[in-house]
Amino acid sequence: MEIDLILDDIFKTMPDRFRPDRLESEGVKSNFKIDLGIDLNGRGWTVSINNKTCKVQNTLKDECTAVVHTGKDEWIGITTSALDPIAVFLAKKLSVDGDIEGALAAMNLFEYYSSEHVSVKDPSWVLDTLGD
Repeated sequence: MEIDLILDDIFKTMPDRFRPDRLESEGVKSNFKIDLGIDLNGRGWTVSINNKTCKVQNTLKDECTAVVHTGKDEWIGITTSALDPIAVFLAKKLSVDGDIEGALAAMNLFEYYSSEHVSVKDPSWVLDTLGD
């Protein structure tokens, strides 16, 4: 499957993967943009969390509390649990303009993405490769 189609599917499935039970308090409202530094025919994504609902639009809204900047591969890795968003941030492959704490906390409100087109290697391969 083409990477852009995988990205479309990741965003399309976000409302279904949203876990409102992970919210720390009632009445949470947040809008954040995901900027993958790519041109997908002028499309981008805005994720809106309003209390216990999540909506994803394939447009970039101006009234967002944060903008997450990262690459396609990094976003796929974060959403599939192959990459830790904090590690990606520390490696300077992810940056956030605006409310960084809110944006990183929002990433934990979603189940990981899975698809037959994306496979995540079990992290135990590191120990198998390097030994004890």
